[in-house]
Amino acid sequence: MTSNPDHKRSSSQPPGQSEMSTVRQPRGDEGSAGSTDERRYAPGTLLAARYRIVGLLGRGGMGEVYRADDLKLGQPVALKFLPQAVTGDKAWLRRFHDEVRIAREVAHPNVCRVYDIAEVDGEHFITMEFVDGEDLASLLRRIGRLPRDKALEITRQLCAGIAAAHDKNVLHRDLKPANIMLDGRGRVRITDFGVAALADKVNGKEIRAGTPAYMAPEQLAGKGVTRRSDIYSLGLVLYEIFTGREPFEADSSAKLESLRQSGPPTTPSSHVDDMDPLAERVIMRCLENDPADRPGSAIAVAAALPGADPLAMALAAGETPSPEMLAVAGQRGGLRPAVAVPCLAGLVVIAGAWIGIKSSVGLLSAIPLDKPPQVLVDRAQQLATALGYSDRPADTAWWFSTKSAYLDHVKENDQSQTRWGRLASGRPPVVALRYRMSPETMVPSNMEGQVGWNDPRLETPGMVRMEVDGEGRLLKLEAVAPAEREVSADTTAPDWTALFEAAGLDPDAFTPTDPTRTPLVHCDTRAAWVGAFPEAPDIALRVEAGSFEGRPVYFELLGPWNEPRGSTPPLEAGDRIVITIFLTLFLLIPVAGAFIAVRNLRAGRGDRKGATWLAIYVFTISMGGWLLTADHALSLGEWAMLWRAFANATGSALICWILYLAIEPYARRQWPHAMISWSRLLSGRFRDPLVGRDILVGCIAGALICLTVGLTQLSATLLDRPPPAPLQSTNLEILRGGRYVAGGLFGAQKSVGIWIGAFVLLLLLRMVLRRQWLAVVAFYVVLLGIFSGGFAADPEDWLVAIIFPLLILVTMIRFGLLSLVVMGLVVPLLIGYPTTVDFS
Repeated sequence: MTSNPDHKRSSSQPPGQSEMSTVRQPRGDEGSAGSTDERRYAPGTLLAARYRIVGLLGRGGMGEVYRADDLKLGQPVALKFLPQAVTGDKAWLRRFHDEVRIAREVAHPNVCRVYDIAEVDGEHFITMEFVDGEDLASLLRRIGRLPRDKALEITRQLCAGIAAAHDKNVLHRDLKPANIMLDGRGRVRITDFGVAALADKVNGKEIRAGTPAYMAPEQLAGKGVTRRSDIYSLGLVLYEIFTGREPFEADSSAKLESLRQSGPPTTPSSHVDDMDPLAERVIMRCLENDPADRPGSAIAVAAALPGADPLAMALAAGETPSPEMLAVAGQRGGLRPAVAVPCLAGLVVIAGAWIGIKSSVGLLSAIPLDKPPQVLVDRAQQLATALGYSDRPADTAWWFSTKSAYLDHVKENDQSQTRWGRLASGRPPVVALRYRMSPETMVPSNMEGQVGWNDPRLETPGMVRMEVDGEGRLLKLEAVAPAEREVSADTTAPDWTALFEAAGLDPDAFTPTDPTRTPLVHCDTRAAWVGAFPEAPDIALRVEAGSFEGRPVYFELLGPWNEPRGSTPPLEAGDRIVITIFLTLFLLIPVAGAFIAVRNLRAGRGDRKGATWLAIYVFTISMGGWLLTADHALSLGEWAMLWRAFANATGSALICWILYLAIEPYARRQWPHAMISWSRLLSGRFRDPLVGRDILVGCIAGALICLTVGLTQLSATLLDRPPPAPLQSTNLEILRGGRYVAGGLFGAQKSVGIWIGAFVLLLLLRMVLRRQWLAVVAFYVVLLGIFSGGFAADPEDWLVAIIFPLLILVTMIRFGLLSLVVMGLVVPLLIGYPTTVDFS
C-alpha cells in the first residue's frame, strides 16, 4: 500500500494548521479504507482515459489515496486526491501543488517518488509511486517492536532518506510511522510531503503544520522549525521502532507539551532488556528539548548507530555525501604508538639528513656571507655619506638579492668539476645587499607593500640606491642629485678613485674605454673602464660611471652575464598564443567557477562552512604576511598600502570561496575517501587521530621531497658530470630579521593553492577518463613533463622529475587532500628557511 493520509487532521481544517483536539497517534484502524459506500471512486473506474481504479488504500485529513493501474505505461501507481470538502479551496490546491513541487526535489531510493499532478472533472490528484507493502504504523500495531537488526536497518534507511531531503533544503515536518512505508522487500519509503516545505520558507502559522504527537517542542510551541525539528520527529519514530511504545502518551496538546517540558522520556532500555546502548544514546540525543543538543544531521544519527558506515550507504545509493557525513565517516584512523613513534623518528632523521645535505649544497654555504646584515647596511650608509649624500634620510630600506644571471653564465660556459669553487671568494658576487635611502617616506605600490629596486621609482631628488656584496664592497650606485645644491656650470668629472676603492678594485688595473651603458639617472659626465676582478682574472669586467655637477650619481660593475638594457627579444607567435590562452583561462576560470558554485548552492550541494573557513584562512595568511613583511610607512601612504593589501586579500579569499564551492562537491562525489580528514579538520576536529595521521604523513612526504632534491645535488658526482648550481631556494627575506622569519611562515602557506590545484587536476582526469588507472597515468605524465622541463632535464635532474610525481600521487591517493596540502606546506618551509648545521 501507499502511505495512509494523515488521519489526525480534520478534512475541513485549513492547510498549515494542526488539529489540537487529539494528539495521540491511535493504534486502531482509523487510517484504513472505509466502507465501499464512502469511496469516491469504485474499483474499475477509468480516470483521464489512463488510470483504472483498483481500490481505496487510505483516507485522512489530507485526502484519499487509491491504487490504480496506469494503462499507458502498464504499471501500478497511487493516486492521491484532495478531500471532497476542499476541492475548490485555493489554499488547499496551492498546498497540493507545493507538495508535488517539493517532493520532486528529492530523488532517493528511500523516498517515495512523486510523478505529477493532474485533473479530472474539476478534481486534482497526484500520481506517485505505488509501494506494495505496509506502513510502519500498521506493522508496529501487529508485531510491537522490531527485532534489533531490522530496527537498525530501517533506521539507517530512514536517515538516508531524511538526509536526501535535507540536502535539498526540504523539511518533511510530518515524519511519523504512518508516513513510512516498507515495501515487499523490507525497504523504507518516506511518504506524504503534504506539509513539507523549504527550510527558509516556514514562518507564521506554517510552523505548526503537521501531527502534534510527532512535533518537536519548538514546532509545537510555534517558535520555529529546522532540520533538527525533523531529527526530533525521527527520534520519536525510532523510540517506537526499538521499543514498540510511544515516548510520550497524552490526550491533549497541553498535556503533551507539559510532559515534554518536564524532561526526557523514560529510556528505551527501561522497556527493552536487550536494548543496544549506542542506539539508546542516539535516540535520547534526538529527543533533547534544546535543538542545539540534538545531532546536527540525519547522517550524524546514522553514523552513531552500531556498525554504521553512512559513507558507503550514500555511495551505494548514488548520493553525494555531505561534508558532515565525510567528517564522521570511516574509522578513527589514528596510528598505533608502535607505528607513530617510528614514523616520527623517521621524519626527524629525514629532515636532519636534508639539513645536513643543504648545508653542503646550498647557495649560502657556498659564498662568504660572514658579516651580519646590519654591518652591511651600515657600510652602505657610510658609502653614501662619503660620496656626498650626507643628509639624514627620512626613510631607508634594505634586502638581499641573488645574482642568478652569473650562475646561469657559469652553468652554460664552464663544464669543469670545479666550476663553483670561485664562489667562495665572493667575486663575482652571487648574493648582494640592496639599500635604498630617501629624503621622504617611500610608499611602494606593489601588493606586498615592500620597497623594491624600482618601487617607488627613483625620481625624488636626494634619493639613493646601491648594492654591496657580502664584504660590503660597492657593486652599483644610482642617485638623484639633491634639490638644494649649489648651481655650478662645472662638469669636471669627480675623482673616480674613491668609487673604485669602495668597490675593492685597483683603478690602475683598469683601462679607460668608451661608455656604452645609458644610466637611468641624469648625468653630465660619463666614463667607463675594462678590467677584471683580481679573484677572477679570466672574466672580463666592465665598469660604467657617471656624475652630475661633479657628484657621482652612477656606478656599476658589469660582467658578460649582464644583458644590455632593452635587449629582451620580442615574443614569438607561439609565446603570444600561450600567454593569451593563460590570460583567457585566468579570467574564465573564476567566471565558470562562479556559475558552477551558484548551481551547487541552489542544489544544496555546496559546503558553505568549509568554503568560508578556507576563505578566512586565505584572507588571514594574506593579511598576516603583509602586516609582518611590508615596509610600513608612517604617512598617509600607509592607508593606500592597507587598502591595496585588504583588496588583494579579500579578492583572493573570494575567488577561493567560489572555486571551492564549485569543485568540492564533485570531490565529495567522485573521491570522498580523499576528503575525510580534510572535512574533519574543517569541522574543527583538530585532535582527531585521522587528522593527526595525515598531517604526519604529509610532513614525511614533504621531507622526502626535500631529501630527493638534496640527493639530486649530490648525484652529479656519481654520474661524473659537472656539479649542478648550488640550491638558490632559500628565502633571503628571512635574513632581514625576526618579523620576516614569522612572515615566511605565512608566505610558505601561499603554495597551498598549487597543491589543491594538483588535486583538482587528478579529480578532473578521473571524471573525464572514468578509470582511475588511466587518470593516474595521465597525471603522472603531466607532472613528469613539468618537473623535467618539457622532458629535457639533465640526467641528474631526472631523479627529481621521476620521484616528485610518485610521492605526490602516493600521498594524494592513499591519504588524501589533507596530507597533500601539508606536504605542500612542509616543502617551502624546509627548502626556504636557511637551515644549517653550522651553529656559528
